[in-house]
Amino acid sequence: MKAIPTPFMWAIRKASAITGNRGRSIALLLQVVQKVRSTKWNQAQWQLIKTDLFTAGKMLREHALGRYRMRSTRLLLILSGALIYFVNPMDMIPDYLIGAGFVDDFAILTWVFRAGQEEIKRFRIQYGLFSVEAVATYQ
Repeated sequence: MKAIPTPFMWAIRKASAITGNRGRSIALLLQVVQKVRSTKWNQAQWQLIKTDLFTAGKMLREHALGRYRMRSTRLLLILSGALIYFVNPMDMIPDYLIGAGFVDDFAILTWVFRAGQEEIKRFRIQYGLFSVEAVATYQ
């Protein structure tokens, strides 16, 4: 896994306080769901990020509930940090800047999902989430 981008470090620090707390983890996931629902997902590449966001959220929920164990604490932190970064409207490029506000969010999410692709793949196999529809409808 490559070095963590500097603008993303504040989210990692915040994630370290959240990941050990089931209630805070679930509250973060609820914020992610709200932001995913309110975001316009126009481009095809953003649909892939949306699918990975759903998967990451499900991974973190299952981890918080003790039903899935992530192999890497570092990956747990960067996934949590990526979700924190995504829900925070005032990050490196504020989300209210139409057209540009989500560029940094998607760059961070893409970096994290690539860094964690093996764990994400393992989770999808374990839970039978092989299609976009399966990921989106998994309870």
